[in-house]
Amino acid sequence: MLRRRKIFVSVVAACLWCLCSSCRKETPPPPPPPPTTAPAIPAITTDGAPTTRNSIAGMSSAPAQPLFDGRRWDEFRSALRSAATQALRKLDSDPGVHIAAGARALDRREYPLAAKCFRWALQRDPEHYGALYGLSEALVSAREYEQAVGVYERILRLAPEDAVSRFNLAVVESRLRRFDRAAEIYRRLLNDDEDHVQARYNLATLYQLQGKLAAARDTWNEVIARAPHLPSAHTALGEVLTDLGDRQGAMQAYAQAAKLRPKEVSAWANFAAAAQGAGSYGRALAAIRNALNLAPLNADLWAQQGEIQLDLHRRTGEGKFLQAAIASWRKGLQLDPARTEIREWLRTYDPRSPGAASRPVR
Repeated sequence: MLRRRKIFVSVVAACLWCLCSSCRKETPPPPPPPPTTAPAIPAITTDGAPTTRNSIAGMSSAPAQPLFDGRRWDEFRSALRSAATQALRKLDSDPGVHIAAGARALDRREYPLAAKCFRWALQRDPEHYGALYGLSEALVSAREYEQAVGVYERILRLAPEDAVSRFNLAVVESRLRRFDRAAEIYRRLLNDDEDHVQARYNLATLYQLQGKLAAARDTWNEVIARAPHLPSAHTALGEVLTDLGDRQGAMQAYAQAAKLRPKEVSAWANFAAAAQGAGSYGRALAAIRNALNLAPLNADLWAQQGEIQLDLHRRTGEGKFLQAAIASWRKGLQLDPARTEIREWLRTYDPRSPGAASRPVR
């Protein structure tokens, strides 16, 4: 019986050692990471691990005592329960425990649970950066944008120079369609750092969404001056210039976007449309053929090529371009027989088409 008690005591003491020695002393929180990454998780704290040695019996002049009589066994069990309770209470009071649980919940995309864990941590340490960042990420991921605004404002009250949180606050304001507030935040960021490309990019997007075309044009040009490798910026500039009636400028912008994304069908299709609008039919045909080389089974591209060829026929009066347009439309209709507008074009311009007009309209 004594041997079994020894074994049980050793097992329980070993479990308590593992429980407590797995905890490490807390280190100061690192600089706040962006909310698009997992929050910084500080280490769990503890007072240290209890000893597993029993010093009740040892070398002394006192008469030897049994290792565990009934009274000593009850005392040891009571001490063991007390130590375990204290260790668990310390773990529960440590925000690092809840932050670690919140981070795991974020990884599993359990956003409400993650937010709950981070809020528990903030109840114990209301200014914990890791908990605040984790909570902001959980709320944004759950599309609780209004609540996320409040969390970002708390972070900025603690660290007004935190550009990452300020940028993310502007993003959340944009998602709430509070464009003026978002634009003001982006402008403040740019006052502090004029090379903040992401802030300038988003500001240009906001101007474009609001129909502030002149401001959008100027801001997109500023983005391209600092980041000429971004094809999406050239595409957006092309859209703005098209709306402003600058067809030549739009064509140049779309041409640059296609150059940066030579394997993207839409880039070549946009370039073709802009070149057609600018009256540069040779460049339009070259661009649409590049698109068709990438996507030969796309009925939209065949229809677009037919329109470009029809414009060439109207401009030059040469019948070969009309015949080329008819061939393109036939190919498009073969790929997608439901395209009623292609059928109408063929009825108008192809004498051999069923229900065709008596003669082509020029």
